[in-house]
Amino acid sequence: MFRLPNPKKRKSQRDSTNDESTICLECTEFYVNSVPGEQWVQCITCKLWAHSKCVRGNLMFFECKHCTSDIED
Repeated sequence: MFRLPNPKKRKSQRDSTNDESTICLECTEFYVNSVPGEQWVQCITCKLWAHSKCVRGNLMFFECKHCTSDIED
């Protein structure tokens, strides 16, 4: 599992969001409201974040429900 990295170390525009605006893709809880030490995982496709407790499957290669959906935007 991964912890949310320090915003200063992020490279992409999507990853540059600060911790205050990062929300869980599943439960929509803000990162700043998380329990200290709570594990988060990053979608390998869209690079957005979710609590590890909110997702199922392989956390090393997590792909969110939005990225795996068959429905086109």
